[in-house]
Amino acid sequence: MNSIESQDVVSVLSERQLVSEFWLRYGTLRPQALDTEASADLIKQVAEEL
Repeated sequence: MNSIESQDVVSVLSERQLVSEFWLRYGTLRPQALDTEASADLIKQVAEEL
């Protein structure tokens, strides 16, 4: 059984097909994510542009 958490929402999924689809999406997005330092730098850069 897996859960999906987001702001103010938690859903538990147990249907095999749905869990597989979410794991595939996660697997696609994870390597594209910035590391902690790069994320902080991007947030600072965007904040300065506001």
